[in-house]
Amino acid sequence: MRSIVIAGLLLILAVSMYAGAQLFFNNQQSKVQNSADTAVTQAIS
Repeated sequence: MRSIVIAGLLLILAVSMYAGAQLFFNNQQSKVQNSADTAVTQAIS
């Protein structure tokens, strides 16, 4: 019984870490995209 509980906790931890990594990656990507857009806009004008 105890091993099932531990397995469940590990699964929840893994899922939350994965979700956090996805959010972090998306944030980094949008920051890079924003700075690229800004650079292009400045270059054009």
